[in-house]
Amino acid sequence: MKLASDIIGYIATLMFIISFQLPKRKYILSAQAVTNFLGAVNVLLLAGLNSAVLLNLLGALHIVVIIEHCIHNKESSKKEKIIFFILYLVAGLLGFKKLIDLIPLIGTLFFMGGVFQTKEQNIRIFNLVNILIYLVYYAIIGSTLIFAQIFATCSVLISLFRYRNKKA
Repeated sequence: MKLASDIIGYIATLMFIISFQLPKRKYILSAQAVTNFLGAVNVLLLAGLNSAVLLNLLGALHIVVIIEHCIHNKESSKKEKIIFFILYLVAGLLGFKKLIDLIPLIGTLFFMGGVFQTKEQNIRIFNLVNILIYLVYYAIIGSTLIFAQIFATCSVLISLFRYRNKKA
């Protein structure tokens, strides 16, 4: 199981790094949906069913809904935002076994905020906070996804600089 978990973790790392370099919201989110799904499988193989698995699966589903909005050029309603907030809290608490399980919940709330953003730079900023929180979690559980978080931090910082608004 460890070898399969490691391989999935490395694939997720590559997807995560690539996602932040993509110029459009729907492409960033599509890559992140795959990353979240792979992250859920990685943690499931490594630590069993816990809040991180549930939150990553819900994150992938959430992104699919948001991509549908992107395609139809629609915003998320307040009702939808409230429903997803509640779903994230429930998913985080359902998988709660130890105090460490709060870390993914906190990180995922920043992820959720990023998914609802319409501007790519705002998505990157919210995800930077999410990434740093999950970096701590993956370091504690010994997941190869820590590499995804380290490289994604670099990728987000590069993309924030690369796509910054240049006022001249």
